[in-house]
Amino acid sequence: MLLVLVPPTISLPVGVVFSQPAPERSAWERTAKALKQQGVPTKQRPRTPAPNPQSPPKEQRALRLLETFQAHHPDGRMHALMADALYGTATVVDGASALVRGVQVLAHMRRHQHMRGGKRAQHVAADFATHPGTPSSIRIRGGEAGVALVGRARLYVGAHTTQRFIVASKYEAEETYRSLMASDLRWRTLDMVQGPTLRWLVEVFMQDWQS
Repeated sequence: MLLVLVPPTISLPVGVVFSQPAPERSAWERTAKALKQQGVPTKQRPRTPAPNPQSPPKEQRALRLLETFQAHHPDGRMHALMADALYGTATVVDGASALVRGVQVLAHMRRHQHMRGGKRAQHVAADFATHPGTPSSIRIRGGEAGVALVGRARLYVGAHTTQRFIVASKYEAEETYRSLMASDLRWRTLDMVQGPTLRWLVEVFMQDWQS
């Protein structure tokens, strides 16, 4: 897992952690997947093994990495935190925001993630596919501008049991939308879309690191 600081001029890796999944967890996942494919009901599958303290889940490792960085740089100021979809859970979004004094947390959303507006629930990809966004000029890293379709909505995200500000965007050559959700509902739409690429944004990016 890699933690990257993005100040105005250069991106800097500021933290990394290595870990190996718990053997019992990996074995359970293989068995559960095979049984699911065979149509075995959830109640008849093996129970999830107890957490292994030697192999904490990804969410805990992400928060510990961020907490360590904060401890070494208590006076540092962050404008936003950015996480990929693997860490777009309520545990990480709410936990990271609390660690950095309520900072905005932006996380990529999985295409099949459920959200609800009123009484209607559907996947995020399905919602924005049927509600085209508005053409907007987007600057990449403060440089050349491009046109993208941008849609937005403040919707209830089931897995987070709370409302998030969701923004979807795609460029002209793309067929599907990419979606972000934000913990702070007060940001402007374009700030969310351009935030991860603006030159002035100080951002911490959490993702799996693969060689």
